[in-house]
Parts: sequence; structure tokens; C-alpha cells
Amino acid sequence: MKKTLLVFTVLSIFIVNCRAQEDISQYFDDDGISEYSKLVKIGIDLFNGEYSVLYEKEIIRNLSVEASMGLISISRQSNLHNYDPRYDLPQSGTGIFFAANIRLYLREYYEQWYIGVQPKLNIMGGKLMTDIVFFNGGYQLPLQKNLTLDINLGMGVRTYKYKEEVTSVITIEEGDSHFYFPAAIKLGYAF
Repeated sequence: MKKTLLVFTVLSIFIVNCRAQEDISQYFDDDGISEYSKLVKIGIDLFNGEYSVLYEKEIIRNLSVEASMGLISISRQSNLHNYDPRYDLPQSGTGIFFAANIRLYLREYYEQWYIGVQPKLNIMGGKLMTDIVFFNGGYQLPLQKNLTLDINLGMGVRTYKYKEEVTSVITIEEGDSHFYFPAAIKLGYAF
């Protein structure tokens, strides 16, 4: 009888314990966000007059690389640097740029806050200019299952070369730099 009572008690405790387990899968459901490792985005930087197409790929859990290319409004660039005659860009037209952004997400891939570094090449008015954004940060918000909104700010340096005519015969080539502040809004699709 004691053995039967012990088996019945153990079995009862086991059944009650099994039924009392709460389904916690709802707490781990992120609507499939963690399944995606790539993003395609379109972006705009109204401050610098840049319009871009971007591709971002997860490298490891919190690290990704974002490659971009796009058009630059030269008139917007000329307005930003009109105090420096050595910059000598035309007053209108378009240029192109190519950039890479190495991002470290502070949480999981493509969710919320990130920091990064972004080198960039610009071709405007036949001139090559290099931007090095040594601090780049932002907030990327998943809007729906596949859509994201990315708000990005940074600061860096734009370097360029110019020619200065000393006399009618002698022209020297020198380099200079300006501060560069990207401020972009990007809409993305995760897959």
C-alpha cells in the first residue's frame, strides 16, 4: 500500500506540474526579425543633398557592413562650402558617391542603436573628394515584419585637392579639408 501511495503521489505531482507549465514561446517571438540577415534601403540626406541606395549584410550577431551608392546635388555642396574659393565646385549638377559603413549594433542585428565608421568617395565636377566619418551612429527601428526606419547622424572630415595659380606659369596642387556631418533617413526592407 505504501508503494502504491508513493507512486500515486509522485505521478500526481508530475501531472500537476506539467499542466502548470506556462507557454513562454510568446515572449521569444520577434515576428521573425531574427531570421533576416540582409537589408535593402533607400536613403536621403537633405543636409548634404545626397540620395542613396544601400545594401546591408550581417557579418556576425551584432556586426554588419552597409554598402551604398547614390547621387549628390552639387548645388547643395556648393552652398555648404561657398565660403572657401578653393573648393571651386560648379554651382549646379550632380555627382556620385560610393560608401561603406561598418556598424556595431548595441543589441541584436538591425534592431535599435548602433555605432560605426564610414569611409566614402565622392566624384563631383570632375573632382575626387574623400569623406571619413569617424563617428557614425543611429537608431534603426523595425516598423513591421520586413520594414525598417533608420535615422543616422555622424561627423567626420572631407578631404580634397585643389590647384592654386601662383603666377601665370606656376600652379601648385595642395590639399585641404572641411568638417562633414551626414544626417540621413533611410527606409529599408529586410530579407
